[in-house]
Amino acid sequence: MSSALVSAADVAAIASDVWASVGSDAGLAGGLSLVAEEMVVGSVRIRGTFEGRVTLEMPAAGAEAVVTAMLGGIAGVPADPADVADAVGELVNIIGGNIKSLVPAPSTLGLPSVERGPAPVGAPEAEVCRADLCWDGTGVRVRVWQDSRSPGEPGGTTTTSTTTPSEE
Repeated sequence: MSSALVSAADVAAIASDVWASVGSDAGLAGGLSLVAEEMVVGSVRIRGTFEGRVTLEMPAAGAEAVVTAMLGGIAGVPADPADVADAVGELVNIIGGNIKSLVPAPSTLGLPSVERGPAPVGAPEAEVCRADLCWDGTGVRVRVWQDSRSPGEPGGTTTTSTTTPSEE
């Protein structure tokens, strides 16, 4: 896969549109660093001609704030962990579905999974691109990963690109 199929600018635009559609007045803006002891990471697999996954990463406190915004909760009141997992899973599923439309067909989208814990260290896949964004003061990272040897991709080589909306 080359960066022409899915670019960091594509990922940033998709994530911003999805964020705006779920009730966030602010949407996503230029990124902040993701420095937090506890992170929430949503992931969804894309299978088919393109083999890889899409991840959505944010600090746990930011994920709880997203749930409050999505579900109309009260700011400062801790969100139920199941609601956090559902909301982050839904966001990565929507973002992943939009990204799936940019990769070669046929491709299918798997079910989302959500993990809570220390920041991710690495992945067995190659990072194709990422968008480092910010929502209400919270760093949000969306990444597209490609398995090292996707069908139709000899050698599985990739090009990585990174952007924040201000670079577009």
